[in-house]
Amino acid sequence: MSVQLHPVWHDVYKAAILEPDRQKVPDRVQCARKNLADRWRELDPKLPDQRWELDRISNALRMLALLDKTSAAEACASEAA
Repeated sequence: MSVQLHPVWHDVYKAAILEPDRQKVPDRVQCARKNLADRWRELDPKLPDQRWELDRISNALRMLALLDKTSAAEACASEAA
C-alpha cells in the first residue's frame, strides 16, 4: 500500500487553519477548499490506500467549515460592537 503521508493539499489546509490574521482566513479557507476538492476528484474510493486520504479530506473539509463559521461569527460580533 502506497500512502502519501503529506499530500500537497495538506500544506494549503494547514496554512488556512493556522492563519493568525482573521481577515485572511476566508481567502485561505477558499483556497484550501479548492485544493481539497481538486484532490478529491482525483481519488478512487474503491482503492483502500486512497480511501484513507478521502477520509482525511472529509475531516479537513469539516474543520474548514467550522473555521469559516467561527470566522463569520467573529466578523458579525466585531461589526456589532
